[in-house]
Amino acid sequence: MRFPRCNMQPSEEGFFCQCIGCEAIAAGGNCVLFEESEGVYRYEGGTPHGGDYAYLYFTDSAGNLIHKDKASYVEVSEMDGDGNVLHVDFGIVDDMGFTIKKHV
Repeated sequence: MRFPRCNMQPSEEGFFCQCIGCEAIAAGGNCVLFEESEGVYRYEGGTPHGGDYAYLYFTDSAGNLIHKDKASYVEVSEMDGDGNVLHVDFGIVDDMGFTIKKHV
């Protein structure tokens, strides 16, 4: 699964996203993740489980929200148009991007 989708750094098989370390920024319109607050990003668009958008929560090893480039873990919450959670995934962040390790 390749999600979020980005034309700046296309995902390779096995990776959920390869945005970690990408120089594209949301304010410039190139990044598919929009930073809403420290460690909280929003993805606009269709999600793998039929959502309209998703929130990505990046944390350090202690569970504190942190910028995605310094994160150890990510939680991805897929949302419907009414703000209901449809699906949650958990993943591990490394220098290449992040991979999903657990589905809820």
